[in-house]
Amino acid sequence: MTIRGNIFSFYKVAYTGIFVGVFFVFGATTVSAFGPMSGFGNNGNHNTELFQSLKGQILSQYKKSGKRLGKPYMNINNHCTKKLDKKDNTLSSVDLFRKYFHAGDYCKLPILKDALMGEYLQTYGAFVQTQDPALKIKVAKIAKIIGLAYLWTSAESGRDNSGPSSLNNMITAMFFFNTSYELNSDDTQTLGFLANVQLALGQIHRNQELIEEGVRLIALSIDRNPVFGLFSAAFGEVRAPTGSPVFQRGVERFWSYQDACMQTEVDRNNPDWAPYLPIEGGENWNCPNTENSLHRVEAFLLTFGDSLLKAGDLESAETMYKNIKYISTANNWKYKYLVKDRLKNLESHYEALQSPDPSDDPILVFSSKKYQCVVCHEQ
Repeated sequence: MTIRGNIFSFYKVAYTGIFVGVFFVFGATTVSAFGPMSGFGNNGNHNTELFQSLKGQILSQYKKSGKRLGKPYMNINNHCTKKLDKKDNTLSSVDLFRKYFHAGDYCKLPILKDALMGEYLQTYGAFVQTQDPALKIKVAKIAKIIGLAYLWTSAESGRDNSGPSSLNNMITAMFFFNTSYELNSDDTQTLGFLANVQLALGQIHRNQELIEEGVRLIALSIDRNPVFGLFSAAFGEVRAPTGSPVFQRGVERFWSYQDACMQTEVDRNNPDWAPYLPIEGGENWNCPNTENSLHRVEAFLLTFGDSLLKAGDLESAETMYKNIKYISTANNWKYKYLVKDRLKNLESHYEALQSPDPSDDPILVFSSKKYQCVVCHEQ
């Protein structure tokens, strides 16, 4: 599906399209896009019953958001553009999301989510009717991107000060990651996203069943895709209180991630990357920047450095920050100012983090509500 004609005309009719699509999927068949997915890729790796109670809440959000279609969207961020490019009408919803995600254009999210949802309903309806395996994979991909869109909305909710209401975005993200994974259980990245969002929501709601399922899925994610699984699990765990077993496990996972990427055990007493150069295109490093994760290496080093700084390992933290100088793409990295700040104020940041008063703590990358995602993905 491409977005034809004037992009805003598409959104004016999208609300009607959503209800037509919902009727098509709900009324014309016995299979619901928001109901049990048994028979459509569920390989028994997770508990689908946990998600069924969410469908009413999910659908009500779309009905509510539909009232805004065709109207000007809120001014979320003064630093992002307010208009779509003329060429956008040639892009699929997935490519449209990718374009503005890499641009860090958070204020486009309402438009992007509407476009994704419209294509999701249309494609899912066609899949239900035809059972075409290619459409099944396409639906899984769109559902995954919808999950990412809602996860981005929640992770950087500080841009629009949405506060606790960002929890709804996490719930929606979990729902679509679950849908995507059931349709395509070979996608281990989706498994990693699902596992960590499910664990986070379980902890927020003190839901032991969700917590246990999240922990199990994280283990499965690491087993099936060690590199992605280790990083995604660690990124969530280092948010835990310093000294807690969860935080310590997160730091240890980052060490393991580095070893997995370097394909050897890095000296923890001196983790300078100089002996392993060249990183880019070298034989040692197995986790390069990609077209989707444009600054993956820089973001890892900053995140790991922040984790070590929080842990009180000042020397290792400083080394991780300095390792970024070995990455050529860091010269064009928008967030290199964060590294400069860390190195310039290393002692004061360290002292603030070690004191019991959190009021003067620096905002570490995994605690930020403005650049958790874009620090890796923005151009």
